[in-house]
Amino acid sequence: MPATQFTFWLILLSLLSVLCTAQPQLQTSTDPVRVATSIIKPWGMVIDGEQQGLLIETAKVLHTETGIPYRHIFRPYTRVFHELLSGYSDLALVFQSPRVDQDAILVGTITQTRVILVGLPDNQPIDSLAQLNGQSVGHMRGSKYGAAFDLATNFKRQPINTIEQGLAMLKRQRIDYMAAVDHTVYWGMKQLGLSATEIAEMTSLQGPILALYMSKKSPHLNLLPVYQQAVARLNHNGTFKAIYGNPQRWLDEIQQQPVFSAAE
Repeated sequence: MPATQFTFWLILLSLLSVLCTAQPQLQTSTDPVRVATSIIKPWGMVIDGEQQGLLIETAKVLHTETGIPYRHIFRPYTRVFHELLSGYSDLALVFQSPRVDQDAILVGTITQTRVILVGLPDNQPIDSLAQLNGQSVGHMRGSKYGAAFDLATNFKRQPINTIEQGLAMLKRQRIDYMAAVDHTVYWGMKQLGLSATEIAEMTSLQGPILALYMSKKSPHLNLLPVYQQAVARLNHNGTFKAIYGNPQRWLDEIQQQPVFSAAE
């Protein structure tokens, strides 16, 4: 072989070697399933180093049912969608929507949520959102509560970062009402030591459906039937209902003396 031709092939092989080693490491099917988990209390949280919350409980029972290793990737709620759609995460428990239905794979539904509107006990009772003309209503930033709430124009929506902040603003009368999923409201009341005599439920809406999705780019697509069957069994045997069916359980441990003061 002429020296020039040998040199050419040597250089080509060297370039190919560099390109191959520069490729990112891809997740293999033997890796744990990555679950994108929202950092929203009481859904996903880490307290004193311990993972807690409704989504954590749901992932645990799915693991018990399937035996598939997994790990949580905690992200803000809006970031969870990016993680799922990009394929960085394999699974995510999020509220069902047409966009996610289109861009990811619906594994199965977990529970129908209930959005409640709470106010101070002496607030005017309301039967529908139509009675909120001119009122200010807090809601969790980035959350969607259905067309009736999201598209209404007769009241002012005020995005709130945490449920504790929203309830504190309500107590100080900086907003007229606070809207959130019932679990979120009752957990926030527990954290602030607020009883049902201090914060009253005014009306409720059918909230979004919590569902399990798989990324279309996941290397674990072969596990889709396993998760679909597991979700079906856990719905049928009442496991998910046991987790989500009693939102007022967060108030069971409330202190007798409130830790919140409207003067703070």
